[in-house]
Amino acid sequence: MNDEKKTREQLINELEELRRRIAELNASETQRNRAEEVLGESEERYRLLFEQSPIGIGLASADGKVVSANRAMEAITGYSIEELREINLAHVYENPEDRKAFLEAVSRCGGVLNYPVRLKRKDGTPYDALLTVSRVHHLGDGDFFQTICIDVTESKRAERALREQTVRNELILQTAIDGISVVDMEGNILKVNQAASIMSGYSKEEMVGMNIRDLEAMETPREITEHIKRFVKKGSDRFETKLRRKDAQIVDVEVSMNLVEMDGKRFLFSFFHDITTRRQAEQALKEREEELEIKTANCEEVNAALRVLLKRREEDKTELEEKVLFNVRELIVPYIEKLKENTLDEKQRVYVNILDSNLNDIISPFSLRLSSRYLNFTPAEMQVADLVKHGKTTKEIAELLNLSGKTIEVHRKNIRRKIGIKNKKTNLRTHLLSMK
Repeated sequence: MNDEKKTREQLINELEELRRRIAELNASETQRNRAEEVLGESEERYRLLFEQSPIGIGLASADGKVVSANRAMEAITGYSIEELREINLAHVYENPEDRKAFLEAVSRCGGVLNYPVRLKRKDGTPYDALLTVSRVHHLGDGDFFQTICIDVTESKRAERALREQTVRNELILQTAIDGISVVDMEGNILKVNQAASIMSGYSKEEMVGMNIRDLEAMETPREITEHIKRFVKKGSDRFETKLRRKDAQIVDVEVSMNLVEMDGKRFLFSFFHDITTRRQAEQALKEREEELEIKTANCEEVNAALRVLLKRREEDKTELEEKVLFNVRELIVPYIEKLKENTLDEKQRVYVNILDSNLNDIISPFSLRLSSRYLNFTPAEMQVADLVKHGKTTKEIAELLNLSGKTIEVHRKNIRRKIGIKNKKTNLRTHLLSMK
């Protein structure tokens, strides 16, 4: 009975074990099917990646025979896949020796990553490329090598252009006549050129790490901070200030600043020009102008004094001419006239006429100049006006000129009309004196 019971239990256990193994086999089959599906999907993704990748991808056997290549590889090399399968890969290297070095690196390391090489296309055009080679084990009949080729010709060209531009910029920076500096937002100096070093008296190494507050000789640190804040809002600025050199000498400078952003950081890019000589010239010009203004004022005073003296001289000259003319007519002419009225012999008459003629020649220029001052007076009116000016009455004038009093009155009225005081209560003698 026990043996039968034991056999029954064993059969039940064996049946359970059999069921468990059947379940495991079913699960394993499901996993295998799923794995095959995943593998198929993976292979499809790889195929799509292989065909559509913008990067050249190729597969070659261990002896260097090309098995396959994508369209990007064909575009890069200029060869079709059929041509790649037929050619010797050494032909795609610009220098065949580079091929040897490349194979040694692959053999030594089992593969390479971004290995730089200089290749040539089917038409002979050289280009720069980065090759990444990895071994693919047990693919088909053996091991293969997958090659990824990236054409970096343009990036190389861009790098060279960037290096050349950097060299040019540095050359311009260091040979510029004006001082140039790059400063951070706190005012710390990051870079300067040779001109800035010469202008400040510090070496370039000493200036790097200094703060612009160490050089500013016009604004206080607080004013500098406020100035930077205003400048950041504007984005640029142009102003004049003073720079304190290493030897404590003060230099006038004109500064032009621009706000520059690089790699997410902001900097102050500054040009500054030494205007000390210009300032000195401006100051000298200002002093010269002030000196000239003083001299001009002095000259004007001297000119005014000279004008007064000249006017006085003309007045004195005119007065002298008037006195000479008056004295001749009053003290000499009457007596000459009286001599003419007397009985004279022929010789005496000749002498008197000569004396009268010569005397008229002497005083005639005086008479012409004086008559022009009297508003086109007639000779008779000029004589009357001159005698009135000297205080003579109408009766006295009539006796001196051997004219009647009525005639003198007519002359006086004409004189008043010509000088604009007719019918006015203005003293004729006073007005004539004021005209002088």
